[in-house]
Amino acid sequence: MSTTVITQNDHLWDAEASDSSLANSPQLIVGSTQYVYQVEVDNTANTSAASYVKLYDDNGSSSVTVGTSVPMAIVPAPAATKVAITFPYGIGTKFTNGIVWACVTTPGTAGTTSPTSAVVCKLIYNAS
Repeated sequence: MSTTVITQNDHLWDAEASDSSLANSPQLIVGSTQYVYQVEVDNTANTSAASYVKLYDDNGSSSVTVGTSVPMAIVPAPAATKVAITFPYGIGTKFTNGIVWACVTTPGTAGTTSPTSAVVCKLIYNAS
């Protein structure tokens, strides 16, 4: 699946990115400086395997090589679970160049295998 970005008309954040089946192919969310405030990962469809959402500080999916490029953050989702990581409003986590994401079954930088079943992901971010 591909990542969809919805622009918010909200004073708390600028946009929400979502993907109904994030896999090992890097997906560009936005190609400019942003602050991430929340990451949600629904790995309930994968009942016997963990999934790892990798977030890259980059301005293009073509410059990210999953398994080689070093992610800025990795969000683990144990088998059959939903997880959410929230950063305080006004602080967030700064991605200087942009945000690219992908999902694999191996923690750390290495690993290129997509989860067997769909992993649903959402990311809330703001430019300021």
